[in-house]
Amino acid sequence: MISSLKPSQIVRSSSQNYQFYGEVIAVLPARESCWVRPLILLEKKRSFVNNWIDLRQASDLIFPMRYFEPALDTEIMPLFTLLVKGDSESHSFVANHPQLTLFLKELLINNPKTKDVTTKTTT
Repeated sequence: MISSLKPSQIVRSSSQNYQFYGEVIAVLPARESCWVRPLILLEKKRSFVNNWIDLRQASDLIFPMRYFEPALDTEIMPLFTLLVKGDSESHSFVANHPQLTLFLKELLINNPKTKDVTTKTTT
């Protein structure tokens, strides 16, 4: 599998209730995975102004590349404005975000890309 993802690239991933954005730190072709640093999580059911969670202090992820796609510049620029401007009262820097955990569970359980996975074993 040849990856279109590259280090320093901003990527996105979606679940039923969330849109995740992160920065690719490294691509791990042998594992068909990438090391991603979380940036922001959008809750789809809330208004744009109040629907974001700052993930810059969250733990990095190593996740299969198939769950990510490159984000468009036009969609991430407004998000970076939110991060830079920030609302310190309602969007605090918390390292353990329950919403990030919910997003990852939704992504793995409800994603059609998961159903195509075959278990690889080594002997």
